[in-house]
Amino acid sequence: MGARLVPACWLVLLVLAGAADAQTASLVLYGRINLDVEAVRGGDAGWTTRLSSNSTRFGLRGSESLGGGHEAFFQIESSVSADAGGGSIAGRDTYVGVRGAWGGVRAGFFKTPYDAVNGVFGNAPTFVSSILDTESVWGNGSNIASGGFPYRAQNAIRYDLPGIYLKGINGGVQVATNETGNDSWMLSAGGVWSPGPWQVGGVYQYNNSLRGAGLNDSAYSLALAYRWDVVRLAGVWEQIRYDTPTGDLKRDFWGVSATLYAGPGEFYAFYGSASDGKGGAAAGERVGGLARGGDTAAAHYEISYTYPLSKRTAVYAGYVKIDNDGNASYNFATNAVANLAPGGKPEGFVAGVKHDF
Repeated sequence: MGARLVPACWLVLLVLAGAADAQTASLVLYGRINLDVEAVRGGDAGWTTRLSSNSTRFGLRGSESLGGGHEAFFQIESSVSADAGGGSIAGRDTYVGVRGAWGGVRAGFFKTPYDAVNGVFGNAPTFVSSILDTESVWGNGSNIASGGFPYRAQNAIRYDLPGIYLKGINGGVQVATNETGNDSWMLSAGGVWSPGPWQVGGVYQYNNSLRGAGLNDSAYSLALAYRWDVVRLAGVWEQIRYDTPTGDLKRDFWGVSATLYAGPGEFYAFYGSASDGKGGAAAGERVGGLARGGDTAAAHYEISYTYPLSKRTAVYAGYVKIDNDGNASYNFATNAVANLAPGGKPEGFVAGVKHDF
């Protein structure tokens, strides 16, 4: 079933593109294939070699002029498992909305504003994907079920500031409900401002009963970057707080990154540090990779190189390691190592190729 899904979807989208062309001001079929070869291990276990698909996708987006400076816009983006076949229709950012000089409103399924800060300090040269994803410890991953904050929210409505359609500003406010009957909802606000060589980001997010009734979580993060001629330096700080059945659980995180622009290629290096879990929760209480008590800190190391072969194609290589203390269990946010025990230290070498179309 999965192997037949993607070709069928391509045909449907091509038919839709042809049928809708006369009705829209713009209509684009686009996508990305991003595959890499990895050698990974999770601690004492031996090395495993694998081929991984990293946020491979295809989509259809378009807009239509409504007059008076307003336009309708939409996007349907689907995930593709390029290494094993199959995919998920509308499994990535999918929405419809209206925008104008006052800003924009959209509704659907898409990432929260919290994710925007990752672009300030994160590994953008390698497309913030693969095991090199810098959301692995920052944000506590991207899975809401295990306490991650930069996730895609279902049933979401977002207002984007007018500047999101102008150079330099990208921010907004988003609300969402999980519609589970337990009064679960989410509020996320913030964004990124890019004046000249500077880039400044700030976000706040509150999750009400998303991990379970009465379990309310919050986080905020600040990031700052500055680019000289061939060097860009960035830093990030974050605090996360969770409700647990035994009390609150929280931790701080800070990180620094450097990007060196060497001709067409880019070198990237990152170091991040998560503190021990603290708060009123019982010792050993855990949410995602974070646990309460001593010996629960972690460090995140990464280095990579990306080289563009053309405007659409690039190759990259890198190394990453999450150095968990004995009771911490942070894992790769993308393509996690299986069966990672507390104290495991996931690491890996990666070499890949990305092509946009």
